[in-house]
Amino acid sequence: MYCCGHRYLFDEQDRDRGPALIELAELYKSTGFEIGDGELPDYLPLILEYVSTMDDKQSAHTFLQQTAQAVGIISANLEKHASPYAPLVRIVERHGHLEELVA
Repeated sequence: MYCCGHRYLFDEQDRDRGPALIELAELYKSTGFEIGDGELPDYLPLILEYVSTMDDKQSAHTFLQQTAQAVGIISANLEKHASPYAPLVRIVERHGHLEELVA
């Protein structure tokens, strides 16, 4: 469940994935959040772990909102395959849309 790696977000060459991963890794580093060797920064469980370390609830919602599109695509694909994880990923997607709903 890699958010930046989903083929519907980037073109076939994945030209934009590398810079997106670098930007996300730099964001983590700038806040003191360390990721393990070999882990990609767009791994959904890692993103959720990062959000759980954020003290400011508004910042956490804003960050989740930025991932909502990718998470929605992942959710839809999981639903197509009747995955038992689909409802859990939908919850993450809805959290990303909370800010839009109250605005």
